[in-house]
Amino acid sequence: MRKVFALFLALTCCSILSSAQQQKPAALDKWEVFGGYSYSRAYIGINESPFPLSLNGGQASGSYYFTKHYGATVEFAGYTDHVAPLTFHTQGYLAGPSWRFGLGHGRFQRASISVDQLFGATHFSIKPDSSVECIGSCSITTNAFTMVTGGGVDIKLKKHISIRPVQMEYFTQQISIFDIEGGEADARPGAKALGTDNPESGIKLSTNGFRYSGGVVVRF
Repeated sequence: MRKVFALFLALTCCSILSSAQQQKPAALDKWEVFGGYSYSRAYIGINESPFPLSLNGGQASGSYYFTKHYGATVEFAGYTDHVAPLTFHTQGYLAGPSWRFGLGHGRFQRASISVDQLFGATHFSIKPDSSVECIGSCSITTNAFTMVTGGGVDIKLKKHISIRPVQMEYFTQQISIFDIEGGEADARPGAKALGTDNPESGIKLSTNGFRYSGGVVVRF
């Protein structure tokens, strides 16, 4: 009887020690902050006469995950490019739902995939260089509705720090010619032609393309 009791006591102690040594499930990282370099290849033009823009800049975003997989993201991105004699600047403000899926299980989960569907506005600024003579203001500014769809891959480096080597997204923007603000029509390269070819058509200036981003992700 004493042997049975001793065996029962030993098994009970082993069970308690084993439970104490087991790690608690890792808490969900609800916040995610990303920052890094971004390159955008866009095509801007009227009807079937687009020309390319190679926009370099930076991107920063913050996400909050309500559940393990579902969250919301806000983003700011700024780009610039110079196509003589014009310099293009864009600043985008976007927000929308996001999803995150881990690759692997437990301590072997070293990577994850994120997907975003963002909506917002982009502020455009187009300014000619000193070689262009203009009357009044030389700058052209406008705002456009913007939609971005895509995702990226994160690789964990430390507990709260990951690197995002690639994030690829497709974006589309629609700009009304009649929303463009600036100097006189003669001061806007191409603006006079757009206004006189078919002034009643409500022509849209479309900007569509892909963008690449890469940087560092911090989760907490």
